[in-house]
Amino acid sequence: MQFDFDRMPPEAVAKLLETMPELSVAPSALVGVVAVAQVAEAGGVTVELLSVEVREAGALVHWRARSERAIAMLVPQISISDDKSTAYRAHPAEGSGDERSWTGSLAVLPTLPLGTMLTIVFESFGADERIQMPGYIAAEPIAGPWRFAIDTSDIRKP
Repeated sequence: MQFDFDRMPPEAVAKLLETMPELSVAPSALVGVVAVAQVAEAGGVTVELLSVEVREAGALVHWRARSERAIAMLVPQISISDDKSTAYRAHPAEGSGDERSWTGSLAVLPTLPLGTMLTIVFESFGADERIQMPGYIAAEPIAGPWRFAIDTSDIRKP
């Protein structure tokens, strides 16, 4: 979801970012990109962690998933930790797909300290409770875990 902050009154921008701080990640300045290119499989689902885009306000984690069977729209439930005990929050930033493959990005707050060993675990894929479409039937969650270890010192800076 993109917002044109320049066309919004400053009070509205402040209120929106207070409620949804993940919206500040994508428009913030690029610090660098960590190419991950790791693949993990569990429960008939293969998850590819493509890259981590480190930005001043946070990070964007880019992923893809494929399933052996047809499954309704699913979003990942993830946990993130590092070797410096940073407390992270992750929010869906964007996503698309069909019944056998999905791609998406997660907005992560706060920004990642460089030189950190980061662990991203996709705990499960499940229905997004925000989806309220007529006829939508949520699929049962698919349990992982799909675990990825990332060295943020391998960052490519602009």
